[in-house]
Amino acid sequence: MAANRTLQRTQSLTAIRVPGHKGAELSAAAEGTCSVQFGFVEVRATPAYFSTRRILQTALVVLSVLVVLAWGSPAVRAGANEGFLPHFVSLRADKVNVRAGPGLRYPISWVFRRAGLPVEAIAEFDNWFKVRYADGDVGWVHRRLLSARRTAVIADKIRILRRTPEADATPVLQAEAGVQGQLLTCQDAWCQLQIGGKKGWLPREALWGVYPGENFN
Repeated sequence: MAANRTLQRTQSLTAIRVPGHKGAELSAAAEGTCSVQFGFVEVRATPAYFSTRRILQTALVVLSVLVVLAWGSPAVRAGANEGFLPHFVSLRADKVNVRAGPGLRYPISWVFRRAGLPVEAIAEFDNWFKVRYADGDVGWVHRRLLSARRTAVIADKIRILRRTPEADATPVLQAEAGVQGQLLTCQDAWCQLQIGGKKGWLPREALWGVYPGENFN
């Protein structure tokens, strides 16, 4: 019986190591082991373990480990797509689910309930955008729920919209922080916003939804 136990122990698979994945190690490596590389994966076992049949079985185990790791890894990192440039968009619907990842299998983190809110698209994966809201919260939204229509919100405090882009121009409208409007144009230090049918100019820094130095008509 002792000999059988010894034989069984000397033909054992001791560890599978995947670089960069601490959770991929099946067990601690034992003394007197050798290793074989399957691609970038290191398999450690006793010398008696590495028969042709054992190697094929081990390859299947390694494949299973890699599938598990791929399923549990993030699908994309912010800014990982080459050529993608962050930009502002707005919500197309009154109800928009924001998910923890780029797919329906990911849980809903929160729900937007106001169409037209501006969000910043900071990454893209397939048909999903990773977006950031004014308060800094980040999540994933399907592209069909987003619009290229530009909007902005009053950033920090009550602001006065003026008839022309000048600090002493005639006041048109007073708006509180968080009020949303359609962004019509931005030129130099001023942007024109439409709120409730009224148009007025505000200093660029008074708005969230436009980049510093971004000019458009």
